[in-house]
Amino acid sequence: MNKLGALISRNAKIYLRDRAAVFFSFLSVLIVFFLYILFIGKNIKTGLENAFLRNGLNADLKLINLYSDSWTMGGIIGVGCVTVANGCMANFVHDTMLNLRNDLFVTPTSRVLIITSYFFSTLIITVVMNALMFVIIYAYLLIKGMAALAFLDLLAILGIITLSAISATILSLLLSFFVKTDSAHAGVVAIFTVLAGFATGAYMPLSFFPKAITYICTFYPATGTVVLMRNYIMKSVISEMSSQYPVPIVSALKEEYALFLKIGSWSIPNYLIVVYVLATTLILGGALALLIRKYKNK
Repeated sequence: MNKLGALISRNAKIYLRDRAAVFFSFLSVLIVFFLYILFIGKNIKTGLENAFLRNGLNADLKLINLYSDSWTMGGIIGVGCVTVANGCMANFVHDTMLNLRNDLFVTPTSRVLIITSYFFSTLIITVVMNALMFVIIYAYLLIKGMAALAFLDLLAILGIITLSAISATILSLLLSFFVKTDSAHAGVVAIFTVLAGFATGAYMPLSFFPKAITYICTFYPATGTVVLMRNYIMKSVISEMSSQYPVPIVSALKEEYALFLKIGSWSIPNYLIVVYVLATTLILGGALALLIRKYKNK
């Protein structure tokens, strides 16, 4: 355990010292944030206001702003787990490129333990950074007037962050095994970051995409965790909106802004989203275990 702890500490320190790596880990988060400021926020708020007015209802601007803000912030947290995990794996690729792991391999430490340390260091950093991001976002939403969430809801959000971080870390480590240089990894991360932003609905609701694209995105695990995150972060906002407006109107808004996943006309229950994410995580974990075993025998 002391060896594993030392390796985890080593990987974390290398990552945190590299300011560029930390910055690019939050690139997608920054993209979502600036897009929201520039036009996404305005479009969402205008669309919500028009939807209420078309149905002869008064538009509560404070509630509309909270709906828009919390919807976007939920997407930021969800996609943040993906981008931070990818950024942390720059250590793994850098060590591969310079053969730095060879220095570790000559020590009385198993290769499995050395490779596993990258997983745990990335997982810890991803969970901690996104939990801190959630605290900041939650404080912002409370200041804006959102009702406080129940303690169990906060625990559920922490659980979703952890689940999302585990899934993203396993996938990032799998990809990193096939990337041999820093420049190639930077390119992969840039592409993956943009695709993840669209696939999870962080940039715009999935309902805005063609149906074929929506179906494909539905099976991406991070998409499910973003939906779960939004459901919990927006819980008090949706509750307040349901008390002021007719249920069909609120349900239509939830569908338009992809607050639940659909396959055809079937809305996937949240518990099945959790089961699916867990199942895909276990499958990816199994593939990673086989890859590490093969790496051990080299």
